[in-house]
Amino acid sequence: QYAKNRVRENTYASYRWMLDRYIKKHLGTIRLGKLRSIQIQSMVNKILDNGCSARTAEYAFAVLRASIRQALKEEILLRDPTLAVLLPHKKRQEIKPLTEQQWTSLFQAAAAESPQFHMEILVEWATGLRRSELIGLRWSDIDLKLGTLTVNRAVMNGAAGPTMSETKTDASRRTLALPPTIITELKDHKRKQAAKKLKS
Repeated sequence: QYAKNRVRENTYASYRWMLDRYIKKHLGTIRLGKLRSIQIQSMVNKILDNGCSARTAEYAFAVLRASIRQALKEEILLRDPTLAVLLPHKKRQEIKPLTEQQWTSLFQAAAAESPQFHMEILVEWATGLRRSELIGLRWSDIDLKLGTLTVNRAVMNGAAGPTMSETKTDASRRTLALPPTIITELKDHKRKQAAKKLKS
């Protein structure tokens, strides 16, 4: 109830999913006033034992902790059973960028799939945009004369399906310079799109 009008639709949906998939599964039969740290610790441990990542266990715990803190504010609970819970150490994953040969193979596979997909992969390669930002791009976001791309919006997955929304933070709204080769590809792609639209 408290999160629904405070967070984005896709964030709310992820809270609901965590609640249904993990929290209710492991703690759903325990009355709130009877909830103990050892039971929450058991939930965290079982999530890990079932092959899930430390991030998943931490996220499930965070959703539960936010709910419990709200219950403390409302004086439904008088103590916080999450304080003694120990979260797993997160291993820092080394990011391995694609090699030149791998990028070439990816470009070829994308081109074989469709011109649109090929263009998306090229823009991703040039900018490093998030997938949601890439899907949210419009021609109005690209200045072919200046050679820039501005991130204004992103596509979010909600209960009713994908929806377009503004970027999550002001820092996410940014303008990026595009390499000349990408500008050339974009101009060609836009010309082909316009020609195809005239034929239809």
